[in-house]
Amino acid sequence: MEKSIQKESLFSLNTVQLKVIACICMLIDHINTFLSGEIFHATGINISFFTIAPFNFDWLYAIGRIAFPIFCFQIAEGCRYTSNIKKYFLRLFLFGIITQPVYAWAHEFEHSSNVLFTLALGVLCIAMFQKIQHINAARFVQYLLCTLSLALIWFVSVLFKTDYFQLGVPFLVGLYLLKNRNHQVAWTFGFLFILYVLYSNWNGIEFTVFSHWTILLDTLLILAISCISLLVIHAYRYTKMSYHQSWFYWFYPVHLLILCIIRWAIVSFA
Repeated sequence: MEKSIQKESLFSLNTVQLKVIACICMLIDHINTFLSGEIFHATGINISFFTIAPFNFDWLYAIGRIAFPIFCFQIAEGCRYTSNIKKYFLRLFLFGIITQPVYAWAHEFEHSSNVLFTLALGVLCIAMFQKIQHINAARFVQYLLCTLSLALIWFVSVLFKTDYFQLGVPFLVGLYLLKNRNHQVAWTFGFLFILYVLYSNWNGIEFTVFSHWTILLDTLLILAISCISLLVIHAYRYTKMSYHQSWFYWFYPVHLLILCIIRWAIVSFA
């Protein structure tokens, strides 16, 4: 597959730097999600909100929204350059299984699956696309098979309630199919706009985002902060480098486990 060529830039980021940024944002989000309530009850300190008169804006939540687009972009780029996409899928799926018990504990055993399954299903869909491209068939037949593959994988993600299940897999696959960096950035903005302005505020009858100006401002601030991921993605430049990939895979379950233990300790001994 043809690789996109990016112009040189005064500011650029490599793979490791992107992953570190995404992990930090994810950690901030999870500290806010899993510890803020317990810390408030134990100490009276609310770490979740930064007061912007006349309402409270959850800025830690907004920072956490930067992580997912970067992870998806990295997975899409990984599919583009990996020599063995099957191992790539199996690695993500295996760590999804390892993470699931901790993820379930963190979310108080609600029926859902962690984000590694979302990423793994996206890689599986891309692998199916690559197989279909080598089938000796008419172009429209290949398009039809790719569409059916995406629909099947999307159905599986919804069935098992993987993280970002309605939009995660199509978003990741779209990043892979778009080779131009500007197009990838535009696709990411569309994903964020749909997710945080339209989808998350739809109640089945009307857009609740327009029911009060503070809700609209809150939503636009989340969108604006999450769009920092666009700058990070645009600054990425592919560089072949050697690093321990396992560190990033283990970071997800290990940091969740540590946060769960801290939450349990606060609740038990506060």
